[in-house]
Amino acid sequence: MRLSDERGIIAASLIRTVVVLALIGLAAIETSAILFARLQAQDVAETAAAVGAGTYRDSQNVEAARATANTAMLDKDRDVTMISFEVFSDGRVRVVVVKEANTLLVQRIGFLKDLHIARGRHTADPPAV
Repeated sequence: MRLSDERGIIAASLIRTVVVLALIGLAAIETSAILFARLQAQDVAETAAAVGAGTYRDSQNVEAARATANTAMLDKDRDVTMISFEVFSDGRVRVVVVKEANTLLVQRIGFLKDLHIARGRHTADPPAV
């Protein structure tokens, strides 16, 4: 009788250990997806702002700067959306972009939904002549 009691304890401990390790792995994957999306969004914002500032310096045309920034953004990552484009009087350009992280659970859980939206924001000075 004693041997079967020990088997039950060992099996239960093994199952608990596997479940805990699976949850830790899932949390690591979700966190990595969110961080990677944030890095990508920031990189795209920096590129789009720099390209937009260069175009604005050359043309003094806000719409042309916006169009080239949008093209540069889409060339870098098609899953990113530009939500703001501003040109300041001194030629600086600010771009704000968003990207949804591809997560398994975070985007489906109500109070965590905002975490899977990655936002990138950058203000670029006009390039030197």
